[in-house]
Amino acid sequence: LLGVEAAALEATLCYRTMKVRDERSAQRVITQSRNIAQAADGRDALARHLYGSLFAFAVSRVNSVLGVSGAGAGCNGTADSAATNGMNGTSPEKAKRGHPLPFVGVLDIFGFEFFETNSFEQLCINFTNELLQQYFNEVIFEHEAALYARERVAWNPEDFPDNKAIVELLSGASTGRRVRRSLGGGSQAAALSGILPMLDEECNVTNGSADSWCRKLVAKYSASKQFQAVKHRQGNFIVRHFAGPVEYTSAEFLTKNKDELSADVIECLSKSAKAFIRQRFLEHGRTFGTQTAAASGRVTRAKAYSVSSEFQQQLTDL
Repeated sequence: LLGVEAAALEATLCYRTMKVRDERSAQRVITQSRNIAQAADGRDALARHLYGSLFAFAVSRVNSVLGVSGAGAGCNGTADSAATNGMNGTSPEKAKRGHPLPFVGVLDIFGFEFFETNSFEQLCINFTNELLQQYFNEVIFEHEAALYARERVAWNPEDFPDNKAIVELLSGASTGRRVRRSLGGGSQAAALSGILPMLDEECNVTNGSADSWCRKLVAKYSASKQFQAVKHRQGNFIVRHFAGPVEYTSAEFLTKNKDELSADVIECLSKSAKAFIRQRFLEHGRTFGTQTAAASGRVTRAKAYSVSSEFQQQLTDL
């Protein structure tokens, strides 16, 4: 199905290859066995990547069919894009002449989630809601402020609803308007604050755990009005969202946030006998291990990927 030898795929999941330098600075490759848990995590990461890449491909094809400019870039090539452009009744030639193409807009927003047990997925969804609510507040605030100014109505800006403190708690950003710019990165100080950045930090710590992460959150945000530890349920915490308080169970946060897709798996699937599979594994911008700058010779480590950071980057792009 994937176009690779079963033994080759099994080897990438059960073993890890690393490039190291010996005393003479010569580079050599060593192989390290993975335990059962690590192999299972790698398998699950591969399944998630396959699902995500297929979903992105489906969205790209839908956009291509609907005639969205440039949307066909992620498809199998210009031939496919041209073929699908004709499916909506508008030929590529007509589109090139400047005729308007049909347009179908679908608005799909996240719903606020509060279940009996809330985990990493609910926090991501509710974080998105906070950003949408903040954007809505800003737009309405600006509109209402202009209206009051025209009507010469006296009012107190502090009476207007604001969820900046909640967004800061979740993302670590220092100001509301800087959130959308800082989601993809920020200063070292900002990276060490916020529930999601601190989660990424814990995932990169040797022997990091959900309990340790929770203790750090409690130590940092014990005085926050938006955060509360649940004393009778260790490892649980409450975030007082704009829509209401939600209790989260931290037990699986680290497991769900880690991205265990290895360079070995990427390399294996990139050599698939099936062109469709090879295309899905063209990971633009993702690097593994260390890189040496050609000009300065400076060695830098590759960025650690996580579901949280990728999700926040998608929000930034949106």
